[in-house]
Amino acid sequence: MKGLMEYDWQVLISRKNWLVLIGGLAICYIGMGTACGFFPMFLMIILAKIAITKIEEPIGKFLFTLPFTCKSCAYELYAYPLIGGMLIGIMIFAATSIYAPADWPTHLIETISSIGTGLVMISVMIPVFVMFGTQSVGIFFGVVLAAVLGGGIMMFGDMDLAQIMQFFSNPWIGWALAALLIVILAISWTVTLKALNNKTF
Repeated sequence: MKGLMEYDWQVLISRKNWLVLIGGLAICYIGMGTACGFFPMFLMIILAKIAITKIEEPIGKFLFTLPFTCKSCAYELYAYPLIGGMLIGIMIFAATSIYAPADWPTHLIETISSIGTGLVMISVMIPVFVMFGTQSVGIFFGVVLAAVLGGGIMMFGDMDLAQIMQFFSNPWIGWALAALLIVILAISWTVTLKALNNKTF
């Protein structure tokens, strides 16, 4: 898995357009003061897309002739974006907390929520892309965007920011969401592994 992550890291560095996109998103979210709440999530989506791309590129034909198993590849598809999102989330949280120490509880909840949302999105994105290819990106983002917006409006449409923050600060809500994330991740990983085992190159 380490070798696969190193490969994806080299791919990210070599893709100048991805670096420009990531830098542009970072500047926009920092400028709007929403870096904690959105940037880790979008970075996880970008990193997941990079990780999946190697399966469809020419290297995919030879990937499993190397000392990699489908299981290690499936682990890496999730670990790479998750580790990247967590690292950037911690850095942004630390920076914003130093800049505005009085608001650190809000920044913490925003960061955790962003990483959690990103985890849900890549849990849908990865098996869909592995099974149907990256050409399904438009369908994926359309469905996810509609689900996120629709669910958010239904749950929090009548709440102000303070009420939303109070809702997520409830420890029982936090534990319930964490358990739900684990279930979603486990199902997604199982589907991805099965798709990789059945995939022909």
